[in-house]
Amino acid sequence: MDVGTRVRVLASKLDHPSAQRLDAEQFERLRAEARTLRWVVRERLHRPEWADLIAEVEVLVERVEGLDPAMTREIEVPPQARGADERVPEAR
Repeated sequence: MDVGTRVRVLASKLDHPSAQRLDAEQFERLRAEARTLRWVVRERLHRPEWADLIAEVEVLVERVEGLDPAMTREIEVPPQARGADERVPEAR
């Protein structure tokens, strides 16, 4: 798989709503993928034809770093599905 394809795949993962509900392990895998791409494209800093792709990877790395897997998220549940405590924890 070429670097451009890997960048597009990572971008689509970040655009997917599930990226806002990552557990710590999923976050670390996504972070490692982004940092690996950064390392790969930085090897080509001297090549002007890679400038756009390098900039795109840097934006992706920033987006991944901006995700917060530690945040507790609750799912909106219709009243008829609620239990005794009125909340339903997110399934992992």
